[in-house]
Amino acid sequence: MGKSTIMEIIAEALRQEGLLQDMGYEIISARSFIKGYVGHTEKEADRVFDNSDLIVIDEIGGLLTASGGDNFAQALVKKLVYFMETPEYRYKHIIIAGYESEIREFLALDAGLESRIKDFVSIPDYNQETLVEIGCRFLDKDGFDYEKTDVSKEISEFVAELEDNQRNA
Repeated sequence: MGKSTIMEIIAEALRQEGLLQDMGYEIISARSFIKGYVGHTEKEADRVFDNSDLIVIDEIGGLLTASGGDNFAQALVKKLVYFMETPEYRYKHIIIAGYESEIREFLALDAGLESRIKDFVSIPDYNQETLVEIGCRFLDKDGFDYEKTDVSKEISEFVAELEDNQRNA
């Protein structure tokens, strides 16, 4: 189970507990805030905040690494701080999802944002044993015959080639 799926579960739990108003939630890719000009970032943020009680900004690293990402990231940070300071938006919930280093880099763009985010949930990378179990479940589900040691070897070789920030992908 990846972080995006976990965010969906959290959103549904908040809804069931009555912590969301009538609007529900939106899970939006950080890249959705990048559309040709910086002013789009603010417009997209307004749309999301005006139509959702819980906003999940997923894959925050995509905003940081995009061409011109610094400008878009700064625009989004300013907008988030504005929403957090404005009384009509205080009941809204924001989840920023991504790899921990990317989240910390994003929050560090503005001390005002960083000081307002108090809770972090870190989802550790899968270890090789867990990845083998996940792989075997898929193979079982699809009716494949295999040797678990072969699956373990293939997964081990595959994982060794991944970057650190790709191990839960």
